[in-house]
Amino acid sequence: MSDTLTIAERIINDAENIAKSTIEEGTIKANSIIDYAQMQADLYQEHSNAECEKLADEIIRRKQSAAAATVRKLILKAKKEAIDQAFARAEELLASLSRTEYLALIKSLLSIAEDGDTLYRSVKDKRVITKTFVDSCMLGTGIKIEMGNPDDFTVKSGIVLVSKNANKDCTLASELDLLRTEIESEVASILFPET
Repeated sequence: MSDTLTIAERIINDAENIAKSTIEEGTIKANSIIDYAQMQADLYQEHSNAECEKLADEIIRRKQSAAAATVRKLILKAKKEAIDQAFARAEELLASLSRTEYLALIKSLLSIAEDGDTLYRSVKDKRVITKTFVDSCMLGTGIKIEMGNPDDFTVKSGIVLVSKNANKDCTLASELDLLRTEIESEVASILFPET
């Protein structure tokens, strides 16, 4: 019986050793897999953090760029409004010229008249820009100008000369628009000097 007990003890002992060895190998293998998985997770976390930082930096850069563009647009809009106001004020000042100053301005506009032109003026200028005045301005030039009916042509202030070939818009608004295209950048540099 002692042989039987010894064999049984040996089988149990061997089984326990095999089980212990298998558990140790399994534990080592499991720990190795866990360590590798943890290393992969750490690498993924580092990569994700770097990507998030990169994306955050890009989002911030885009937001800053968009904000700067918006600020530039607002500044340009404000500058345009200021220039618009300056030219609107200039038109008001022209409209408030004394009769003598206004007629001197009209006389200078008549310098582009051609023989046979028809002059149109506003209804309010009908008593100011008269045939007598126009004829006196053209005296010595040999140019004859017809007077058009103010109701036939819409003119706010200034004159329009109509010839066979073209209309010459000499209204104060169009003269200011022409002047604006010529001097707007200069006006802007005066109003908004670079700092």
